[in-house]
Amino acid sequence: MLPAEDLPLVPGDTLNTSQWEAWYPGAVQRRRRPDPTAQGVRDERGPWYSWQDSYLEWPEWEGVTRPGGKRETPLHPLLERLVERLRGMRPGSGTDPQGRISDGYAAALQISPPTLPNDLADFLASCPPGADRYGWGALQRLGLAVTFSLHDPVTGTVRGPKLLELLQGLFTQLEGGGSDPDAAAFAAFRRHLHVELLFQPGRSVQLSERPAEGDDLLALVQISLRPAVRQRLRYRAVTISGRSNTEVEVRFALTAPCSLVERPDSGTGQAELEPQPAPITRTVRLPLNGEAALLLRGASLPATVEVRPSARLSVDPKPFDPAIASLLSYDAGRKLLSAGTMLSAAQMGLLRPPSPRPTSRPRRAWPGRSGTRSSARPTSAPTTSPSRPRRWPSCSPPPTTACPSTSSGCGSSTTWRR
Repeated sequence: MLPAEDLPLVPGDTLNTSQWEAWYPGAVQRRRRPDPTAQGVRDERGPWYSWQDSYLEWPEWEGVTRPGGKRETPLHPLLERLVERLRGMRPGSGTDPQGRISDGYAAALQISPPTLPNDLADFLASCPPGADRYGWGALQRLGLAVTFSLHDPVTGTVRGPKLLELLQGLFTQLEGGGSDPDAAAFAAFRRHLHVELLFQPGRSVQLSERPAEGDDLLALVQISLRPAVRQRLRYRAVTISGRSNTEVEVRFALTAPCSLVERPDSGTGQAELEPQPAPITRTVRLPLNGEAALLLRGASLPATVEVRPSARLSVDPKPFDPAIASLLSYDAGRKLLSAGTMLSAAQMGLLRPPSPRPTSRPRRAWPGRSGTRSSARPTSAPTTSPSRPRRWPSCSPPPTTACPSTSSGCGSSTTWRR
């Protein structure tokens, strides 16, 4: 058990990085709700930059980030300057002609463990990813991170709320620009700068939701210059939907090499395209589900992609409706009709010719008789059902049908009985 006044002082360093858990803006941006339809392991992190399309841009350090450079100071010049500016923010402090601060806060800097001269493989082995999850150890060895606490000569250690107030005041001065001598350097390294606010172990997790407060912090802060992600290649997806088996012409202009992938894959795989004076033309045939996509990747992607659906006709079309005539073009030699953009259902209706009205069927004449057959039946005529024999009213005798006379003189008769 620790006394309450010692809680902001433990732990007093960040050397054992495996005991810390940190949340950075990149990790927060990647968080997403898991897909409820996915089976098995559910990944709650979204996509991120890839080594194939991005690289790390390290903060510039005069004499170090150039080939053959040599580090002459343990910390990056900007980090040293920030610590000095914080020391000079104590009321009553001053600066002598040599630029040294008098009567300021005392800064207790965390010293990185000493290492022997080694090569890149040995350096990476000294801070493996499993133990150094957030890169604190690597940045400290490179002089790009500093962990410190401030102490007042009269009141003692500067605690969380006061330390947070000093940091906010310093960054407000630097972002204000004007005549501040460090404003230009601060602006140049602003995208690399990270301030890690360290929480007390007993205040890092709460049962109830509430905003973090300055009393939850340790009397310790870490400032680092982390490499920034520079995306080298960009991505774009062009989705095309329409009727199945429709041919769509896609046109775009390139100013830099570009990779193209068609989905669904037609067997061509990934195509590498080079810039050309004329626009590049690709013909896409929509699959059975009516959806296709073109995936583009390159350092510079086309600003616009023109999609022109087309269809081959057997005969020359009639003049188009004025509402869509400006969107259509017809190549009489190839009998190819194309549109400047994908057409809506209403526009497709204007494109189709009106269907002819159905004509009435002629009445069929009975064989051997003149005139036509009437579809009206007399009310007194008996009805006939094809599934059972004909029945006549009981008041009339059974009819007799005689076989018509032939050349053989057949005189037999056939009688239908009820």
